[in-house]
Amino acid sequence: MSDTNVYLKSLGDISRIVHDGKDAQDVLERLAYAICFQSAWQSSSIIAVDEAEQSAVQIAHFSRAISDRSRPGTWTLDVSPTAEVVRSGKPLVIADALTDKRYLSYWTEAQIQRFRTVVLLPLRVLDSQGRPIVISIQSSDPLAISDEMMAYLETFANLAGMAVEKGQRLSAEKAVAARFESLLTIQQRLVTDVVNGASIDMIVELCQRHLNTGFIIADFVSGRAHAGNFESSKTIAGFLNSAEGWRQVDKLFQGLPPGRFRQRSELELTEAGRRRKFPVFAEAVFAGGETVGGIALDGDGLLDDDVIRAAESIWIALSVGLLRGHVGREARAYSASLYIRNLLEGNIAASMRDGEDWPHLRQSHKVFALKFGDKQPSSSSIVTWALERVLKDTEIRIAHGIVDDFLVLLVPSTGNQTVGVDFGERLLSELRRSTGLQPILIESAQCNELQDYPSAWRKTIRLAQWATKHGKHGRLLNVDAGVFGILADIVDYSLAEEFCNNALNHIRDHDAAHGTPFFETLVAVVRNSSRLQATADELNLHITTIRYRIERILELFDLDLRDSEIRFTIDMALRLDGMLKSSQGSVSDRI
Repeated sequence: MSDTNVYLKSLGDISRIVHDGKDAQDVLERLAYAICFQSAWQSSSIIAVDEAEQSAVQIAHFSRAISDRSRPGTWTLDVSPTAEVVRSGKPLVIADALTDKRYLSYWTEAQIQRFRTVVLLPLRVLDSQGRPIVISIQSSDPLAISDEMMAYLETFANLAGMAVEKGQRLSAEKAVAARFESLLTIQQRLVTDVVNGASIDMIVELCQRHLNTGFIIADFVSGRAHAGNFESSKTIAGFLNSAEGWRQVDKLFQGLPPGRFRQRSELELTEAGRRRKFPVFAEAVFAGGETVGGIALDGDGLLDDDVIRAAESIWIALSVGLLRGHVGREARAYSASLYIRNLLEGNIAASMRDGEDWPHLRQSHKVFALKFGDKQPSSSSIVTWALERVLKDTEIRIAHGIVDDFLVLLVPSTGNQTVGVDFGERLLSELRRSTGLQPILIESAQCNELQDYPSAWRKTIRLAQWATKHGKHGRLLNVDAGVFGILADIVDYSLAEEFCNNALNHIRDHDAAHGTPFFETLVAVVRNSSRLQATADELNLHITTIRYRIERILELFDLDLRDSEIRFTIDMALRLDGMLKSSQGSVSDRI
């Protein structure tokens, strides 16, 4: 058989051997073996040339010699011809490495391994680290490298380069498949764990393991923010959980449209007293049309597909966890709000006081009612954050719920008068810092019996109306409204209502039946302390008309407005009537 046929058969054998390679490294090992298969070549090495490290690194090797097992795997480029082969792109032949000292690495090894002829060929392909590859083959006897043999070796090198590329593609495809499988496993585990009750803290731990970038998780249900995989994660988390930081978190996620972590946003951070804008890729979590949290990734650079896929898996799990927390919170809030409303409206029977359904009634409480003025907080999450912080630091259990426009809290009376004061002041302080607004917090007297709660609530509503009208804010008691606040606190509602009706309703009824203006005249005369000219000016009438109406009021209703006692009675009735009306339409005013 001619040399040509031998070479062709050898190339066929080599192709079959390499074709069965499972991945890039397996292909390299098979190439190193195949060139020595049924040939005069004793050993072969596939070497990556690392210019950055100035070294030649063996990445695959085959040898039939036992002594070859102890040979080195790395050489410096100054004693190796591999860099020369890469730069020239041509084969290099060392006719007899045992005597040729031009390349000390081969001469030194040849003294031990006893190989003679060496051929180095470029494979014209890069390894997985982006380094060019060279194959080196060695014979145990001196060989004459004919043109035909060189052509065969170069053909082998070209085929080897293609085989390596194919192996790399196989490895890449397997890696992608493995990543997809890993992501699917992560997603299934996350969702399963969350459905089974895993906490947000566990999701944070998984983020730290599976996201190779910095991340922030916001939980609006509990009012907490988490940060991980940043150099200063602890500092960032500390800032985000401050009043200013939580405002920035709320601003980032509220109203954020879905973007699959491809829309860059900005989060303002304060570190070491310096304020800076921090780029992030953020994705919010919604439940029932409300933002309940979200996840943000470090946006300093572009995110690769693997990070996005991992983040989407974590986002799904976070959505399940936050939805579960949101539904649970809404159910608890509804139950608590209904319970508090029934208590304040007097709809709880005395027989329920010691029942399991109403455990809070076993001790005395103060009713704290909080509301904002015309300007409301930007979102409910800010109020939730402030409330959760204060409740977390409070050792006593405080029931709370929403009744009309008020956040109502039942603060147990512990005998320590400072407990309620401290709680109220802390709550106001957190709300002022987190919202930038000035809320009203009304504190009732201590409620010891069931009937005390509706009475306290009526007084609370009237005081809130008074505070809004007069621009008051902060912590308020009935005494803060002056004499009328004191009157509202000590006068029973039904008696006050009866007093107002007896003093005023017969005049109102007469005006309604006959179209007369006596009630407005009565109000103006009392408001102007019986100064007739001032009354006439207010009503835009002649003073004679005012005198006539006063006489008619005396004739019809037996009210002499010149009598200071009668004027005081009417004045008191008008003022109490205004207070009573301010509490209507919110909670029932009768026990």
